[in-house]
Amino acid sequence: MGYDAYALIADWPALVAARREHEGDDLWWAVREELPFLTVRDFVGGWAFQAAAFVYEQLRAALTPDLLARVDPLLGALLADGGPDDLAEDAGRDLSGAVYAMRPERVTALAATDLPWDHLRTASAGVRYIDPDHVRDFDTFRWVVDQQTAWLGEARDRGRGLAVVVSF
Repeated sequence: MGYDAYALIADWPALVAARREHEGDDLWWAVREELPFLTVRDFVGGWAFQAAAFVYEQLRAALTPDLLARVDPLLGALLADGGPDDLAEDAGRDLSGAVYAMRPERVTALAATDLPWDHLRTASAGVRYIDPDHVRDFDTFRWVVDQQTAWLGEARDRGRGLAVVVSF
């Protein structure tokens, strides 16, 4: 059994309409049939997607209040439990089934964030990498974040929303 994460770069109104029509996780399984309003991007790295969230929990505690205020809108949205779920809100559902789902306006705002990687690296000095098989160091953590910010950039450039789903 594996752990796979997928970015769904989507025409937002079409995704919202599809979510309204599907119960549970049916929508995400339909992705296998390539819904025409989605571009699917695979996360390369399997469980590292989740392991980076564990790292961020520790890193968050090590950040100064100013640095946390600067990075948490983006990193919290990508890595913290309970990321934004604009899809559920827009579709009138309790949950969308996504790890996070962002309408185009949120995508644009977050994609504009310039992370201060040097400051984050310094702050990470005391972080214990509790899953070194998947995220062994700061560079691996950054690699996971970089994949997700690339999805944000692509969605922004195309004027689309972004939903990320996992299968395990």
